[in-house]
Amino acid sequence: MWKYQQLFILLSGVLILFVCSSSARKFRICIVDGRGIFKTSGKFCPLLEAKESQIECVLGIDRLDCLRKISKEIADFSVFTPEDLLAALNLHAEVLITNELKYNEDNFEYELVAVVNKFSNISNIYDVGKKRLCLPGYGVEPEISKVLANYFEATVVPPSCDPNLSLLENRLKASDEYFEALCKAGPWVSDSKQDRLLKQKFPNMCSLCDDPYNCNQHDKYWGRRGSLYCLTDGRGEISWARLDDVHSHFGVVPGDTPKGVEIENYMLLCRDGTLMPINSTNPCVWVSKPWSVVASRRTSASRIQEFVASLSQNTGTRSPWQTALFNLIETLNYDIKNVDPIMSVDTYLSKAPGFLSAHSFSGCHPPRTLRICTTSNIENAKCNWLREAAAVSGVEPDIDCIKANNKTHCFKAVKENFADVVFVHPDLQFTATRDYDLKTLLYETSRNNDLYMTGAVVHASSDIKDLNDLQGKRACFPSYNGIAYNTILHELRTHNLLDNSICPYEESLGHYFGSTCIPGLNTNSKNLNQLCDRNLYDGEKGAFRCLAENKADVAFIDLKTIQNYTDGMSQEKWAENLKSKDFRVLCFNDNNKCSLSTMSYSQAMVRHNITRMFEHESLNTLTLIDRYFGRNNRTITPALVLYGPYDGQHNILFSDNTERLNTNLYYKHNMQVLPINYTEIIRNIPKVCEPNTSNYLSNNFYLLVIVC
Repeated sequence: MWKYQQLFILLSGVLILFVCSSSARKFRICIVDGRGIFKTSGKFCPLLEAKESQIECVLGIDRLDCLRKISKEIADFSVFTPEDLLAALNLHAEVLITNELKYNEDNFEYELVAVVNKFSNISNIYDVGKKRLCLPGYGVEPEISKVLANYFEATVVPPSCDPNLSLLENRLKASDEYFEALCKAGPWVSDSKQDRLLKQKFPNMCSLCDDPYNCNQHDKYWGRRGSLYCLTDGRGEISWARLDDVHSHFGVVPGDTPKGVEIENYMLLCRDGTLMPINSTNPCVWVSKPWSVVASRRTSASRIQEFVASLSQNTGTRSPWQTALFNLIETLNYDIKNVDPIMSVDTYLSKAPGFLSAHSFSGCHPPRTLRICTTSNIENAKCNWLREAAAVSGVEPDIDCIKANNKTHCFKAVKENFADVVFVHPDLQFTATRDYDLKTLLYETSRNNDLYMTGAVVHASSDIKDLNDLQGKRACFPSYNGIAYNTILHELRTHNLLDNSICPYEESLGHYFGSTCIPGLNTNSKNLNQLCDRNLYDGEKGAFRCLAENKADVAFIDLKTIQNYTDGMSQEKWAENLKSKDFRVLCFNDNNKCSLSTMSYSQAMVRHNITRMFEHESLNTLTLIDRYFGRNNRTITPALVLYGPYDGQHNILFSDNTERLNTNLYYKHNMQVLPINYTEIIRNIPKVCEPNTSNYLSNNFYLLVIVC
């Protein structure tokens, strides 16, 4: 018995110790920095390091990263939008809602209603067909989310599912045919040429606009209040608008009420088929958007709710660290209100009328998807989070993520229609183009206007001055059939420096150079790969290292590689003493050309034979995710960072250095001063190397005559 008592006392002591240590641990808030004045972590997080502080900062790359950190117990709580919560729901990231961030006493951040002209013979939702509809339009985010801006049409218009039209065209066609006339201004797609073609194809969608031809964001009837002006100016009979704007427009609350607008001439159209006065105390709302929230781990939700709520209540007695935390949580003069009781995500979102159903409309069958091919678990994980973030943002078609073992498997999957898009480094572009018949859809263009610039790099003291001086010299390449390899092959062929009687091309190169390292090339040739050493000289870094360690006389690499591994820019031991001044780029005679080819660091490639419709749909999907999650997104803090680290790793799926996805490689460059596009080089290299003995003999004869 005594032994059991001793054991109980011992276990109790362990439990007490655990509880004390647990309660002593600081709560961890996950912080996502915004831009400009919203970049707050550097200012406020250090104040949380005070000894008396009960909170510490954990930095997240984006809001969805904070969700993952809470799920992995790296953080305890953070601030999220309702769209973030939808993504969490779909990806089973379990959190609880503890507090709402509100800037007024309304139940929801905003609500959308249908307003009709009393004299338009509309008495229920079945009467709206063949009437004139005014809409906020495209590009009104974040004031109205894209999904909620389209909710009225999605609810009342019978869908169109023509397989020969894109999903967007089907939506436009359905509305175009259902209503007599509309104004839906703004950018329908990101590409201006395609936008113009669509507006020419469906002119009825812009016929009520003030400027039907341009039908853009500068139109009088575009935007939150635009749809209401369209109604009260007599253009339309129905307006889809935010309830707070309706109340301001019609004078229910003080606001900018247009002259001559009489509230009694307009009614709210309800989903149940009834009409209601605009100034009703309980107006009929079609769909509501919940407030942003504080969400936390289940195990600490009640304590975090109590603690966060106290920040709003004790405004005059906050300590410096409490004030810092308050500033980290609320960025737009929100009040912090308790959610009572604490709720699960699905319970919280289901309290907002129409919100969940707005994000779960069934599409056409079979469903349309854009299938992105990934090659690792972490790439696939990022792709899945992107899929959910895109879906809740209204991007169509849906993204799907297909995992393959490597890039060549992805190429095959795209070619054989098991996947649609693969992101390709220029070293693999030749293989993707020649062996799998893929083509470039979009380029990842760099925020610093950086492009892969292929050059020939030698030691500064080298006597090599020109392309002709390279014969018999030792050479290192990043990879076989990569951009540097094919660029030099093209350059030597263009200048007739290769022996055309020798095939295949690698044997011809091996005959020209003294010895080489061409990683990825399987050969029994004595010269080829003689310089390679246990994979030390693979890739860009390896080719430059091969030169730096004097194994080669020349390295054919991206010119940016020099600055990446010299002058203290690299921590690798082999590069720690390298100076950029000790290396020189060969500049050739024609126009003093120092780089021989150019290409983006990555590009989206698709099947060569996709239909024009699917090409436009794919372009629209990828440019939309660029707009919502790229560097130019309009949110205070990003939901998902497309071009940046993911779970602590770099260059996952997209290059960290990407500025935007673009159809034009040279959109910020002077084409006159740039070398040839690498795509042109690929086209100019014959698919099959065929020995040309006659040319070789005639060239030798010509040289012989000169000698004589």
